[in-house]
Amino acid sequence: MFDDLLVFCLNDENWPRAIAYARSLAPSSGGRTTVLVRKAADLSLVDADASTRVVHCRSGLAESIGFHAAWADVVVIDAPAALADLESILCDGGRPCAVLPFGARTPAPPRRIAVGWNGSLESMRALKAALPLLRRAEHVVVLDAGRKSHEMCDATPCAATWLAERGIFAARVRSDSAAQGGRTLVELAAEHAVDLLVLGAYRHQRFTEWDTGATLDQVLRDGDIPVLLGH
Repeated sequence: MFDDLLVFCLNDENWPRAIAYARSLAPSSGGRTTVLVRKAADLSLVDADASTRVVHCRSGLAESIGFHAAWADVVVIDAPAALADLESILCDGGRPCAVLPFGARTPAPPRRIAVGWNGSLESMRALKAALPLLRRAEHVVVLDAGRKSHEMCDATPCAATWLAERGIFAARVRSDSAAQGGRTLVELAAEHAVDLLVLGAYRHQRFTEWDTGATLDQVLRDGDIPVLLGH
């Protein structure tokens, strides 16, 4: 679980479920949640308790997110209408982001987790960021793209092997998601009944191209589970 979480919403309607999901990622006691609001009206939508701290944007949005994210283990945000907004949050914040899917339902706590893997630096960072959740998961599956994103990947252990060395058993599924797009990831996630998808994210010509070969927009719109991104 994550001890320190930052919550930020682009859509006011998503505050209740974003905060509820953030609390499901924190330990039952001792976790700290910081809620970053842009305007006073947001306060009426924030269900604050003793473990929740509310802060306001005092300068530019990117600067505020970057400052408060520096103290957090993970940033919980709602799915943006434009991926450019997510790019700014992910890059300026410098922390992994748990992105809620579109819709009104509060996602279930992550008990069954899928990891998108191709050995890239970004997928390694995402895997490492998810480790606190993976240690407590009931089921873990590695969706192996079966391709090398960089020559250094030859020296990189498979994600399933890396997890096994840390006492976490993970099933391994070979997936040609690079060729078939985000829909394949959504279908595999549904097949394994996972409630969190872990992905590495990087810019390659466009921010919408991900190391699994899928677009985040397709994963968020077609799927109904959160995505934990590492950059």
